[in-house]
Amino acid sequence: MSTHKSVRIGIVGAGRTGSVLGRSLHGAEYPVIAVASRSHASANRLARAIPGAHAEDHPQAVADQADLVLLSVPDDVIADVCTSIGWRSDQAAIHCSGAGSLDLLSHATEDGAAAGTFHPLQTFAEIQQGIANLPGSTFAIEASSDVLKATLKAMAHDLGGHPLVLSPGDKILYHASAVMIANYFVALADAASSLWSEFGSDQAQSLPALLPLARGTLANLEAVGLPAALTGPIARGDVGTVQDHLAALEVAPEILALYRALGLRTVSIALAQQGIDPATANRLTKALRAKTGSGEPS
Repeated sequence: MSTHKSVRIGIVGAGRTGSVLGRSLHGAEYPVIAVASRSHASANRLARAIPGAHAEDHPQAVADQADLVLLSVPDDVIADVCTSIGWRSDQAAIHCSGAGSLDLLSHATEDGAAAGTFHPLQTFAEIQQGIANLPGSTFAIEASSDVLKATLKAMAHDLGGHPLVLSPGDKILYHASAVMIANYFVALADAASSLWSEFGSDQAQSLPALLPLARGTLANLEAVGLPAALTGPIARGDVGTVQDHLAALEVAPEILALYRALGLRTVSIALAQQGIDPATANRLTKALRAKTGSGEPS
């Protein structure tokens, strides 16, 4: 297989991940030559956005031309799409799943091809924003050969990112971490903003009001890291305020349970920050674990 920017890249799957990676790799001067997707219209759209690329009707036609094939398809169909292709010994099959490992590409390795994973630790809600967000991101990499590992690390660097080489078995915890910081951050925003309805405001008002606070917190994390970025009542040891929160949140039992769980984690961060002493941490922990008058479990 060719290495680095001489590698001919094919893309199977022209959704948001495939579109962001394909267009970004072209911008980094990699030759992206062919695209296939379940929807031929999607393949055409991505191919038109990448000079020199063209759309194909079947993944095999992409693989026939490429040195490295990115399978940017849903996790549940990676193995099936891989199996639908006849692979060569001088090429590599790469999937972009955050949770899946090399075993999904066993058909390619049986055919003699190299196999790898290349997962951008980034969220792609929209293609243009995804392209803008990609530089600075970490790329989780697995590879069945040292040559392929070097190629994928070079790709990550050329995209402005940071390669993270994972060992077998690491991927699922890595992905759980990604889900917590990205997907569950959205769920946390939904929970926090929904509370405003209890005092007469809707989400159209609450989310814009809360987002500057979220951005400030992210800026603090970037500037001073953990545990120094922690602020708020638990960091101050303000047990009374936490107890007031718990009482008020009885109107929303699911959010109360979430507040308790996150609060217990926050106590350990506050201790690491040395903002509270062990005695205060114990009082906070007891408050967060205590049953409420409504019988909500600790």
